[in-house]
Amino acid sequence: MTRATGRPAALPTPGYQPPRRLFLDDGQCMVRFFPESGGPPVDYDFAAFPIARELVVWLATAFAGSTAPAGRRRTTSSALSAFGLLRRFA
Repeated sequence: MTRATGRPAALPTPGYQPPRRLFLDDGQCMVRFFPESGGPPVDYDFAAFPIARELVVWLATAFAGSTAPAGRRRTTSSALSAFGLLRRFA
């Protein structure tokens, strides 16, 4: 068995800070999604969900984790599908 040699992954420059993705201030509850393929970010607003604030924050935090770079939802259509499921649940 041979292993293909690739190139090392590009590392961020020193001092790099990832963009903010979860916004929970001033009554806001929003997750900003950055598609893996590039393209503009998409904002998902959880504030209008008709459930208790604690549950809304929990859902938004879980959604932010699943749409993070290491998460399972990496495309806009996949994130939209997950958000629709959460909205119907709420």
